[in-house]
Amino acid sequence: AGQERGQAGPMIIVRPETAAEQDAVADLLRRSYGREGEVQRLSTLRASTDFLAPLSLVADNAGELLGFVLFSKAGIMDGASTVSAVAMGLLAVLPEHRRQGIAERLMRHGLERCRSLGHKLVFTVGDPRYFSRLGFRPSAPLGLASESPATGGQMLALELDGKLLASLKGVVRFPPALK
Repeated sequence: AGQERGQAGPMIIVRPETAAEQDAVADLLRRSYGREGEVQRLSTLRASTDFLAPLSLVADNAGELLGFVLFSKAGIMDGASTVSAVAMGLLAVLPEHRRQGIAERLMRHGLERCRSLGHKLVFTVGDPRYFSRLGFRPSAPLGLASESPATGGQMLALELDGKLLASLKGVVRFPPALK
């Protein structure tokens, strides 16, 4: 588990979520987003084959969950074949703990776990200026489009092994719950 001190001094441990923490994670999502949509997305993902339990991570401060990130299955449809990938979907930090580096720690730890589990490509949707510090790049110039037009302009790609993106062109499939 990744351990780092935040600015206020708490010991943050980034680790996989446990089954007993599902309600606490749902509450964290509600408090972070102020709505139920993300809780429903997570519930739908957990019930699908796209859910990757080892990549459902929490930021734990002595038993208090301060943040959450979920990476799930994704794919690139390249002609007749599909190349497996991972989508970084839900990311949340409690409002009172934002701007302490917790989200970045969650993402960095999650990307390292993705790499250690053999995943080679990660996609997300978001502000390129924010995610570029983690190595994400806009996917459109790479020849990768999103199957969802709403996410296309903000879709970003990160290569974990440095070998695939140059040879891939196609459409990225996110799990239905993340569209």
